[in-house]
Amino acid sequence: MTGTSSTDDVRFGFGRNWRAYLRSIDETKLQAAEDELRHLVGGDLAGKSFLDIGSGSGIHSLAAHRLGAKSIVSFDYDADSVACTREMHARVGAPANWQVFQGSVLDPEFLSGLGVFDVVYSWGVLHHTGAMWRAVELAMDRCAGTGSLFVIGLYHKKAYLTPAIKRVKRAYSAGGPARRGALLGGYIAATLAYAAARGQLRQVVQNSPRRGMNAWHDLVDWVGGYPFEAATPAEVVAFVEPRGFQSVRSETFTSFAAVNTFVFSRLPPK
Repeated sequence: MTGTSSTDDVRFGFGRNWRAYLRSIDETKLQAAEDELRHLVGGDLAGKSFLDIGSGSGIHSLAAHRLGAKSIVSFDYDADSVACTREMHARVGAPANWQVFQGSVLDPEFLSGLGVFDVVYSWGVLHHTGAMWRAVELAMDRCAGTGSLFVIGLYHKKAYLTPAIKRVKRAYSAGGPARRGALLGGYIAATLAYAAARGQLRQVVQNSPRRGMNAWHDLVDWVGGYPFEAATPAEVVAFVEPRGFQSVRSETFTSFAAVNTFVFSRLPPK
């Protein structure tokens, strides 16, 4: 989670969820996160700088470290998420070329102080800021020169379902244990039923482990993740490409709980 401009003071405790997830991280999960990042960036990161916006648990910053990034900067708005990333940093000996900060993607002054990067990565984050398109724009500005990569994952928008999902997420984040338990159970059942009816059950179940995450903590994040916005793939491409990028690859889904992934490359200046 990387900061919110919303006047709504209800927020999900992203970092508390990732603190619990840290206990489950093993070599299998680390290898899965590394493999997924390698797939997205098209190889290793030797000689490249890497910015992790909304670092959360820190597992994907660690994946960048394992892929040989020459420098890594990780930041998150949520203090518990920052603590998680710092723990991951410490697990590999606190390398000097990996820095961890607390900050907001909606703070231009903070971002400017970080510099620019060969790879800017923000998966499943910018739709939780309360100002998604502003966050996307500020994040892409951290990309360096021609050929630098902008890797983002944003919730898939369903016109007839997204408003209802937003209400559920807000109710969960504002509620007590009983309400949260009921909403979590209902959300899991609805997600699985919807996916099964459309032949997408395997896709939903396998998506989290593939990135080194696990299904339980992702489900808690899905039902509680508030603030919340979403976009169609066409909306994402139409927003990013005119700002000096071209689409390299994308992975899009139709499930209402899915996160679509996009990789853009910065074009030469006109």
